Amino acid sequence: MRKQERAEEDLALVCWDLALPWPVRERRKRALGDLRRWGVGRRARREQSAE
Repeated sequence: MRKQERAEEDLALVCWDLALPWPVRERRKRALGDLRRWGVGRRARREQSAE
């Protein structure tokens, strides 16, 4: 179950990236990387609280 949630969150980020126009996507690559790291941190905290 946890793996499915993880995959859905990653897919949402990828779709959000692909929905952006190309120049915007280029400018936001670093911001998207930060967003992914934030997502990973949030995910880790959720797993810790679930235990």
